[in-house]
Amino acid sequence: VTRMMCTPPSGARLISSSQDFGGGRFTDVTQHMPIMVPPKNGEPSITAYCENDPNFLVRMGKGYGWYSTDNGINWAPMKSVPVEGQFIISLDISAYPHKDTGNPVIYAVYGSTPPAVSFDLGNTWTISDAPPSKKKSEWDIVDLIATDKVNNEVVYYVNEGLLHRSEDYGVTYKAITSNGECDSIKTMFGKKNYLFANWDGVLYYSSSQGELFKKIEGPYDKVLKFAFGKEEKDGDPAVIYVMALKDGYYCVYRSQDIGQTWTLIYNESTETTTDMVALNSIAADRQLFGLVYLGSNGRGIHYGLPDDSNIFYKVRKDDVKVLINGQTVMFDVSPKLIDDRTMVPMRKIFEDVGAVVEW
Repeated sequence: VTRMMCTPPSGARLISSSQDFGGGRFTDVTQHMPIMVPPKNGEPSITAYCENDPNFLVRMGKGYGWYSTDNGINWAPMKSVPVEGQFIISLDISAYPHKDTGNPVIYAVYGSTPPAVSFDLGNTWTISDAPPSKKKSEWDIVDLIATDKVNNEVVYYVNEGLLHRSEDYGVTYKAITSNGECDSIKTMFGKKNYLFANWDGVLYYSSSQGELFKKIEGPYDKVLKFAFGKEEKDGDPAVIYVMALKDGYYCVYRSQDIGQTWTLIYNESTETTTDMVALNSIAADRQLFGLVYLGSNGRGIHYGLPDDSNIFYKVRKDDVKVLINGQTVMFDVSPKLIDDRTMVPMRKIFEDVGAVVEW
């Protein structure tokens, strides 16, 4: 089950976080890529990157945190997490390293606790004065915290629809505005003070640090998730992609002018495959205009090419691996996923642990 995806502006094109297999680091979405470790398989996790140093990544989950300084190739463990025994809800990183410490600032929201901030790569954490998160399920796919991608000290946090802003690296917050239930806030890269929010299935944006918002109209019925991708031409704003419902079907739209006009790039009602069902997340490529990714519950990740073909393809993952005492089991017939279940030839496993199998 795809949990969240991030798309750095350089290095890996796509880094996924999933419930079952940890996630993957994809430099080429058309080729097999190995499952990325950490974290532990089976634990929900979230990965984030530093906007102006995409080699710096953070990956956090229940009871663990890791960081990378080489774009996710190698990882080092953090010494602590903000709170033990609770699942990760949201994660983000400052746009630049902190002026005093030289480290990117890490922001994390765990379970039913207030957002926390670390200035020392997860060695210690400061719990903010913001109200605690109300999200109760580890399956919630939400963006409750977002850092300004230009103004390094500004951080936004939303809780039960109430938006908060911090101007001191997330230590203290001020309540700003509320406009209904909200499960996603994001800042646009390259745009200082720009904030976008999905309130009750309607997309809004602010160019004033959240003080005033403008509704973004669209041809869809309800916005589910949204993402920002690479602009087509230098100097243009980031492209907005929305995963939305239209007449009861999943659709994906693209806007290159901050929501003034929209282009339909995917429509579930015209699909002939059942592979793209239960979509739950969206991400857009930061290195190639028009390339967009859709995550799903148990159906993998799909990508759409920037050729106006309206066709989505499945991101290829490495084959399922089985290990016994740290050694990879070599099968005559490879394990595979069938109807969202992992099917493994058991005879080879029994033989490798010393059993005699007869038919």
